[in-house]
Amino acid sequence: MSTTLEQRQYATIRIETRLAGNSYAQGTAFIYEHATHGNSYPFLVSARSVVANAAEARMSFFQGQNNTPIPGKAYTLDVELFSQLWFRHPEDSLNIAVTPFMPFVKHIEKTGISIFFRSLDAEDPLDTINFAGIGESVLYVAYPESCWDRHSLLPVFRGGMISSRCDSAYQGLHQVLLDTIVLPGSSGSPVFLKTNGQLLGMLTNLPNVISAGNTDTVIYDASVETPMGLVIKTQAIVDTIEACLKARGVSQ
Repeated sequence: MSTTLEQRQYATIRIETRLAGNSYAQGTAFIYEHATHGNSYPFLVSARSVVANAAEARMSFFQGQNNTPIPGKAYTLDVELFSQLWFRHPEDSLNIAVTPFMPFVKHIEKTGISIFFRSLDAEDPLDTINFAGIGESVLYVAYPESCWDRHSLLPVFRGGMISSRCDSAYQGLHQVLLDTIVLPGSSGSPVFLKTNGQLLGMLTNLPNVISAGNTDTVIYDASVETPMGLVIKTQAIVDTIEACLKARGVSQ
């Protein structure tokens, strides 16, 4: 995979979902290629809050020709029962879900349309995030509702700063606090360390925590803007994919 920022754009996919009551929401997903025991498994990764309540969804892909994207030309795929396709992380408090990517590719190929995409990966996801430090700059690639490029169909790059220790678990989970305003549509975006482009994880907005007695209820809403964000560590992406493969009976 190319390490240039331009190539990062083509690993992202814009998702528009229809919710109950015919309301609509947007989010971002990205393609992550998980390699294990000589096999490779491309998955779509997004925030669970983006996909969980979606009765239907429209996914936008870049059309391509001769292994090159066609500027401003998208292929849109409408998917029913969208939420049922996704597998969530075994830990409910982690706002992440995955689904195999190749079924979408094969469905599109049957139409005779070629799409262009790139996959992300991480050679050592655990060490990558743990060695990043407080105050380091990150970039993420997103489709925020208000400012993605509708003419070129490209996502936008936004920045932030790591705000909690990466070698510990923020709120006891595989996540890191990020100093950035998370706009609606941005949840599910891939996050990279600015210095070397290494994938750190997936962006999600902050949850609303409702306390009742000794119990906290964590509620994520991808349609709201939050003043800070969370990076779900790449290790959690790997854990979710491996749990999904196990549930599907795939030997690893």
